Amino acid sequence: MPQRRALLAAALALPALPRPARAQPFPDKPLRMIVPFAAGTSSDIQGRLIASFMEKTLGQPMVVENRAGGGGTVGAELVAKARPDGHTLLLGSNGPLTVNPVLQPRLPYDVEKELAPIALVSRSPLTVAVKADSPFRSLGELVAAAKAKPGDLTIGSSGQGSATHFLIEQLMAAAGIRLTHVPYRGSSQ
Repeated sequence: MPQRRALLAAALALPALPRPARAQPFPDKPLRMIVPFAAGTSSDIQGRLIASFMEKTLGQPMVVENRAGGGGTVGAELVAKARPDGHTLLLGSNGPLTVNPVLQPRLPYDVEKELAPIALVSRSPLTVAVKADSPFRSLGELVAAAKAKPGDLTIGSSGQGSATHFLIEQLMAAAGIRLTHVPYRGSSQ
């Protein structure tokens, strides 16, 4: 019987208790999207399109900041070390999320502990392209020429340690060829 009275008293007292504060709406301030590559790159263009959509959907401004460097490391570190309030986002890619952790043993951020994926926003196929007046009409022809003259052909990438550089290295290993790598500062170049 005393247990029953305690439960009844507790039930009667519930309306008198202070109500918990309602959760703040999210987002409650402008958002930042860090694009870890140079302005004008495909990542930058995608980031700006996504930011425009998110602004309309969430009702808050979204600022896109390009923080290029280190194959995406500079931008990824900024997001990993940002205040964990959900207002700073990284437009991630293979470079800072999968390639750099393998190639750089002492990254200034830990992908698995400090970053969490929330959405896949695009897939980007990579291609091997040549000038229109090039004598090569297939990858086979290019590989044959590279085997005939090791190191004479050049191939560009979006940067040292980038996903495209990684794939170039894989191509050379698989085909048994040597190309001269020319790293640019981003894919727009």
